[in-house]
Amino acid sequence: MPPLLHSICSFPSTVKSVFETSRTKPKASFLSHLTKNPTLSLKKQVCATSATFQDEISPEITTINLPDRKNYSKKRKRILEAYQLFEKMTDQGHKPTPSTCNTLVFALCDHGMFRKAVQIVEFMLRSGMLLDEVCTLIVKNLTTIGAYEYAIQLLDEMEQRGCTLDPEVYDKLIKSLCRKADTLNPSRGWHCLDKLVQKGLASTNPDTINRLINTAYLQGGTYLTVSVLTQILLRGGEPDFRCYHKVLAAYKEDDLASEALELFSVLPPSLKYDLGIYNVLLNTLGYQGRWSEAEALLDDMMERGFMPDIVTYKGLILAIANKGYTQEALEIVEELRINEFEIDTWCFNPIIMRFCSEGQLNMVHKCLKNMERWNCPFNNGTCRAIALLCNRGMLDEAVKILESLRQKKGNELHSFYGKELFGYLCCRGNTFEALQILTKLEQVQYTPKLQTFLYFVNGLCMECFHEEAVEMFEVMDKYNVRPNIDNYNKLVLELCKGGRIDLAIMALEKMVKKGYEPTESTYVIIIEAIGNLERKDLVGELLRELYARGEVSQESVEKISLKFCLDNVGF
Repeated sequence: MPPLLHSICSFPSTVKSVFETSRTKPKASFLSHLTKNPTLSLKKQVCATSATFQDEISPEITTINLPDRKNYSKKRKRILEAYQLFEKMTDQGHKPTPSTCNTLVFALCDHGMFRKAVQIVEFMLRSGMLLDEVCTLIVKNLTTIGAYEYAIQLLDEMEQRGCTLDPEVYDKLIKSLCRKADTLNPSRGWHCLDKLVQKGLASTNPDTINRLINTAYLQGGTYLTVSVLTQILLRGGEPDFRCYHKVLAAYKEDDLASEALELFSVLPPSLKYDLGIYNVLLNTLGYQGRWSEAEALLDDMMERGFMPDIVTYKGLILAIANKGYTQEALEIVEELRINEFEIDTWCFNPIIMRFCSEGQLNMVHKCLKNMERWNCPFNNGTCRAIALLCNRGMLDEAVKILESLRQKKGNELHSFYGKELFGYLCCRGNTFEALQILTKLEQVQYTPKLQTFLYFVNGLCMECFHEEAVEMFEVMDKYNVRPNIDNYNKLVLELCKGGRIDLAIMALEKMVKKGYEPTESTYVIIIEAIGNLERKDLVGELLRELYARGEVSQESVEKISLKFCLDNVGF
């Protein structure tokens, strides 16, 4: 039995509860944190008498026998010996110099021994050694390894002790949180972001504000986006054009045209009168079929000197075509051509998509001929639109059109159907249509390659067909396609991100039976997924056992224990 499976079998009751919990992914609730901000206590592995430490220590010791940093940066053993000497001296009541602590912290961080570095920084804070450079370094390293809660706790203590951190540290922390928001337990991730917003630390940099707004939109939709923007404004933030553009786009996606118009009415003139803002509002009104209001807005836009551009008309074509007015959309395209606008494929794609969803094959061919006549080469969006014919029971016709496009472009078979078609369809939520096309192509001796299967695996996971994604690896065996360990690790990661740790373990078991050897990354992915379910007790148990078996390194143990604010895990 592989080590991790044996380890998990040692805790059957707890793991079962984890798997049951993992099937229901918690939803982000930013507003719940606006009125309730529980403060996490900083877990310290230090002397209980730290409050009176400064009074009890003996006169300052000026030196610790440390080698120069450049000489020992690659010698882990000597760094550990230096750290042990540091512990011994401080236990005896001696006080190292700030420069000594600074050197040791830098060396420990360079070699991934972050917990030991944090303990030295905590000692420095208690002893009154306020070195801003060291504090900045440790927060940056905690952010890099994803120990966000610990980093914010340490920030709180540093502020209380009078440390001044570089504003870039806060920006780095927010950027990292936004980038990893989809892999975190939403309540944990947004709790950390909310604490920074509440402190007013996210309101100084327009790029940071824009990143926050964008992440809020991706994670929680319009409600969360507006909530974040409101909090930033209340704390004196000054969002720029991009932020309001994103909020209006969120309103458009949720068909909230009235709310979008209300926001537009209160925007300051410097942000309000912009062609991009007008374009989003016109799209929003068009999506809801509010043509009279859209026409009035278009007149207002032109009166203020903003002439419609090709982006404006593309948005209107998209809205009109989505409402089923395809003939009117074609007339707009014709007018654009007559008036010498630079029309392109994206003017035709929404019209073709509508015709395909309705099964109007003749009109599809007519649009493709017009595209060819007007020098608008097809793109991935065109192929995606044609793939929708599969949903109308017209698979043969869809494949025939796609094959015709491939031959006109002169693409090699696997190049066209692999990355250009299947890769694009799977990342855009059309994996089912892609599978139908693949089934048809197999009849003409098309043999999918490894990368093609991986496109389907990613698409199935993205659309929450996790069991089918695992089965896809069994299908690979039938085609004599052998994935590597990195492909399996990616599958395990996607399953864990989807809250299916049970399937991740099952995939791991199948992988081992086929002769693959799990890597440290395999174990770390699953352990962190369990940690995101707030099962710190189980994380500690697994870390202890896997470390004892040599499956995870000391560095990984320190990173994970800091990331989930674990107590001493026994090392």
